[in-house]
Amino acid sequence: MRKILAFKVVLLMALFVLAAQTVEVWANGTETLGPPTGITIQKGSGIVSGGTGLVVQPGTINVNVPFGATVKQVLLYWDCKGAGGDNSINIDGMPVTGTQIGGGGAQGTSFRADITSKSLIDEGPNSLVVDGMNCPTANNGGVLVIFDQRVTAEFSGKATVLDAFVNVLGLGLIDVQQV
Repeated sequence: MRKILAFKVVLLMALFVLAAQTVEVWANGTETLGPPTGITIQKGSGIVSGGTGLVVQPGTINVNVPFGATVKQVLLYWDCKGAGGDNSINIDGMPVTGTQIGGGGAQGTSFRADITSKSLIDEGPNSLVVDGMNCPTANNGGVLVIFDQRVTAEFSGKATVLDAFVNVLGLGLIDVQQV
């Protein structure tokens, strides 16, 4: 009984020691948090993303851009597990060369490429076929789409106030205008 209690106490102390350890948080591979290097990120009103595992190739990335949105930028990310990562990949049969953004050692290497100019993503549902990775263990691929969906309205200088309205089974709006 004392051995079990002593084991539990040691285990609890070990958990406290591990919980007290701090770790640095990194972004963009091996840089500290901040703007990514080597690329300008476009402004937009929203983002969508999709990804796929690439241990077995090809993989398919599905992403749905809202209707009426304008695609501002499409960023492709992939990584290879193990040393000797490959900076080239195929997207819908087109070769893409990426920039290394992290790793480079035995733990793996990450890459990024701006594929906006390839016009592969538009409003609505999109599917990208990913293959052609040549590395010890192809790991993952993903896409981040930055879009802009601004709604503009013209003002005629006259306001219409709907005092009462009825929408019966989606057949139409009956309103009483107050001018």
